[in-house]
Amino acid sequence: MRAAWQMLTARIGARRLGTILAATLLLSVGGGWLLSRQWVTVEPLQYQPEYGRVFVLPTINGRVFRFQITNAFPATTLFPPGLARLAPTLSGMDASSVNGEMSLGHFGHRQYFLLVNDRTAASAGEGVICPDFFEPFEGLASEGARRGARVTFDFPRQTLIISTAPFHLPSFAFHRPLVAPIHKNARGVYVASISLNRGPKLDFAIGFGDEPSVVLPRSVLEIAPDASGYVPLRHRTPCSLLFNDREIPIFVIPGRGQELNGVLGMEFLQRYRVTIDYGAKLLILE
Repeated sequence: MRAAWQMLTARIGARRLGTILAATLLLSVGGGWLLSRQWVTVEPLQYQPEYGRVFVLPTINGRVFRFQITNAFPATTLFPPGLARLAPTLSGMDASSVNGEMSLGHFGHRQYFLLVNDRTAASAGEGVICPDFFEPFEGLASEGARRGARVTFDFPRQTLIISTAPFHLPSFAFHRPLVAPIHKNARGVYVASISLNRGPKLDFAIGFGDEPSVVLPRSVLEIAPDASGYVPLRHRTPCSLLFNDREIPIFVIPGRGQELNGVLGMEFLQRYRVTIDYGAKLLILE
């Protein structure tokens, strides 16, 4: 090996060889960075902490709108103010849905929108963006959309980052984020399966625009106060969630209705850089 290196440096010259090696390294790293950036877009994020609402500015048929991101609706939805602005760009529509080209930065595809005629919904903006926009999409989708998106909410920097690059769990323990699997429940809502108080795993909806606090169904809080890892029902009850064998302390409140699952509200989520990977079906908190 040493003899081969000496022969190579003698023929090319040590300085020239060093330049070639440095250029090769720069091209490989820089080229990989450019390729990884190919399907990444960074958009401004408007967060209203008092309501737990998150707003972004998508473009639909060439016009900029103000939509709330939420997990509570079954599909991306237009409210009357949004429909009124979009209508001049539509060639046709029916009583329940329309479609158009929707994008957030470089990420976008043809999207079907549900129509909601309830004008009380206008306080949430001109419409809502739901997980169906970020899920793996076939049809007329771009290559990035076909893979599904990894969506990161960076609340301190007020930015939304959309990427289609695969997620890699860091190997160093002190950099490891909190990770939980997600899936769609019977109501079409994405939920994360997380252990409560080191007991059985419960389904928690990801509560953007849904609930400021961490909420549990009353039925869960009322079961076996001290026998199964749960706790008595109070207004704000100290509990813990288990991620990657790490116990995270939280306060929960009882649900107001007949919830089928809990809700991870913004009081908890805003502590983290929150990523929902719709391709890998993961919730990642950093």
